[in-house]
Amino acid sequence: MLLEDRDRECYLSNNLPKLLANNTKELALPLPTFIDFLPHLYTVPNHALHPALIYPNNFSRMTKTDLVIGIPTVARLNQSYLIPTLQSLIGGMASSEIKMVTIIVLISDSKGPNSSFVKYQCTSLQSEFPFELNSGLLTVIVPPNEWYSDLYSVTPTFNDSPERMYWRTKQNLDYMYLMLYSQQRGEYYLQLEDDVLAKPGYVSRIKKFIDGRMTDDWLMLEFSSLGFIGKLFRTSDLTLLLQFIAMFHKQKPVDWLLDLLFVNRYCHPEKSAKHCAEITKQHRIRHRPSLFQHIGVHSSLAGKVQKLREKDFGKAQLYIPHRDNPPAKITTTLKTYMLFDIENAYTGNNYYWAFAPVAQDYILFEFYSAIAVIGIVIRTGNPEHQYDILDENAEVLLRKVNEDNFTSIARFNERGTIRVDFAKSVSVTSLKIEIHEASSNWLIINEMHIIVE
Repeated sequence: MLLEDRDRECYLSNNLPKLLANNTKELALPLPTFIDFLPHLYTVPNHALHPALIYPNNFSRMTKTDLVIGIPTVARLNQSYLIPTLQSLIGGMASSEIKMVTIIVLISDSKGPNSSFVKYQCTSLQSEFPFELNSGLLTVIVPPNEWYSDLYSVTPTFNDSPERMYWRTKQNLDYMYLMLYSQQRGEYYLQLEDDVLAKPGYVSRIKKFIDGRMTDDWLMLEFSSLGFIGKLFRTSDLTLLLQFIAMFHKQKPVDWLLDLLFVNRYCHPEKSAKHCAEITKQHRIRHRPSLFQHIGVHSSLAGKVQKLREKDFGKAQLYIPHRDNPPAKITTTLKTYMLFDIENAYTGNNYYWAFAPVAQDYILFEFYSAIAVIGIVIRTGNPEHQYDILDENAEVLLRKVNEDNFTSIARFNERGTIRVDFAKSVSVTSLKIEIHEASSNWLIINEMHIIVE
């Protein structure tokens, strides 16, 4: 049976133990392995390389999905973009696409799974995305400390500082671990960062782009032009990418290595750079427009500021629309900014933006007929205005059927979110958002969903 190059590589990679077992007991030549590029792992048993933490409750969706999205995240000194990134990714999916996708967030922290950063991130994600975590759509992993070599003694290249060498070497190891974990969990792997926004409908656009190139000999599809964002591979091709990154993970950053992989694999050394660029375009195919926009300003490398933006992304959608909220009369004491009114936010056509609230301000929703509520989601702020939120000094109240007074059901958390799921439906006539203290920041409501039975 004749095998194409990719099939041959996959066959050898997947069947190497069997092939070796069928060979002589003593090999005439020692065969190199992936571990040879990571010699610090020679003495580490395989079981010690399993994730130190899989959240929640060591559960991970084991059924293969069409698409695995990998997102590494580390602590940043200024602000975190992870929650807005996940809100955009999850909010940008149709309900029919959820079973097609697995999102894996790798939290990397030198202090391991018990660090305050890891615990805070897991608590935040559980508060923001309980359904997504429990369903397996979203999984969080933390690599074991054994996965990392001594990052403080990496030989500098390109006159980089020790701090930068530590950062980019660790970043390469993070990417590699995330790919290894994701490799068996889907057909395609999409690499993202923790500071991006997605175009609504991005999953169907990606699927359509793949379907149109099933017979093409591509190695990578690009859904963003920036760095290592929006790069999609067949999971069967990740072995090649992993080995290449491993070989040079201490020498160069990952985006440089990605370019070199295409040059080394496809370009003729005696041809021109222009010829090389034309050849590699056949194997790294760019989707236009970009489906992901970089929103980060403060890099995970302390002190580094990067305002990189996609030019062809268009205007970012800074809200998550819900067009099935029950009809209601809406009144508020807040002063609306321009045309960002509460009615448009409630009907899923925009976000709400108001001047700074004062004590006793409110938004009142009086339903035209009694409704049976089973859940409420309200998120404030957005990626461009992360501090325009409601906090613990604001709450949501309900007026139940046959009752005159309101009953408090929840306060906003420190990230500006309320998410309530009722064990059984509650019959109500009104919902009220009440603010108890003045704020120096304005207010944005980027998502409002009143879920009825």
